[in-house]
Amino acid sequence: MEENPKQTEEEPIVPDSLAELDDDQKLSPLRLLTGFFLVPVIIVLIGIGCFLVYSAISQNEKSPADLLEVISSSSGVNKPWQAAFELSRRLSEGPTEPAFVKKLVATFEKSKGGDPRIRCFLALAMANVKDEKVLENLRFALSDESSEVRIHAIIALGLYGEKNAVADLIPFLDSEDGGEVKSAICSLGMLQSDEAADRLKEFLDDESDEVRWNAAVALANLGEQGAAPVLMKMIDRNYLAEFKATTPVSIRSQETAFGWWGRTWPFGNPIPGFNDAQQERVIQHGLSGLSKLKAAEAVPAIRKLLEDENDNVRWYAALSLTQFSDSAGVEVLESRLDRRGLLRRGYGYDASNELMKGAIQALQQLKPISSRPILQKLNAEDPSEEIRVMAQKALMAYEER
Repeated sequence: MEENPKQTEEEPIVPDSLAELDDDQKLSPLRLLTGFFLVPVIIVLIGIGCFLVYSAISQNEKSPADLLEVISSSSGVNKPWQAAFELSRRLSEGPTEPAFVKKLVATFEKSKGGDPRIRCFLALAMANVKDEKVLENLRFALSDESSEVRIHAIIALGLYGEKNAVADLIPFLDSEDGGEVKSAICSLGMLQSDEAADRLKEFLDDESDEVRWNAAVALANLGEQGAAPVLMKMIDRNYLAEFKATTPVSIRSQETAFGWWGRTWPFGNPIPGFNDAQQERVIQHGLSGLSKLKAAEAVPAIRKLLEDENDNVRWYAALSLTQFSDSAGVEVLESRLDRRGLLRRGYGYDASNELMKGAIQALQQLKPISSRPILQKLNAEDPSEEIRVMAQKALMAYEER
């Protein structure tokens, strides 16, 4: 991850996390989760950074088949779950061969009663594989003796995208385990099932801020306008400042090695208090929900965020306003087309590309006159062919006005 003083340590800035500015742009299931909810599935493993460096060095060169062999061999104390972690990340990159899928399922079945970390990461890995045996095993894992495995199976079913799993997930909304409740809300939002809407609405009045936020984001994904009041709170700096002062994010004591995982996710964090980085992320996803709902009553509040001290918040607000065909954030969008400026601020080449792509898509939709010369320069000079092509496409949209 690129370092940037304005950027949170937990997640990078990705412009399409607010809304799909281009209908042709499809998000992977994993990016869908990270785009709609506060904490990514593969969360930064706080407190074991050195171990992760070792993991990256020792596992990165292995193929998925090699990683699966490490898991199956059960050699070493940490290597199997370490390999499972890497496999869960690697399988999000594309499909796998039938023979590999068969062995993956067999490994998951064999892991029952073993290290719950292995089963957790294998569940996330299997979420990327479309296979009936995978689906069967994920459903079976919902009754695992480990609550951590159950939570990961809940999320995996949402990532898998099987709408028939809604009936399996709804009972977890009544769980006494807060992690299971939040995870079920998260997955039901991803599955976009109207069947779950009425149950999710009940959580808009929950006593927990985190639960209300998750429910509102999930319902926005379902197009439920009743989520708008909670989403409006999520972008209200005054409300968030009060929350910071009176309601610090709680930390539950953990009984397993997953204490660092932060079981209160998606809208939880194992860091005491409620700092600006956390507020930023709540605002980001509040804006995402309001954009999906096209909640016009939110526009004045979103415009106000263009004056926010946090540069990322201004960026998210500008992108959100684009969904309302509001050009108030054009200046902020144009600032993301200055590649040299982005590089000076610490964004790497790939990160600056992502920001520029999001800005170009937004400006193509708004077609402000002030942006035309900037797009012409990008079309002629930018080192990225992708950016040049996108700039050219945006300029063609100007001609269609």
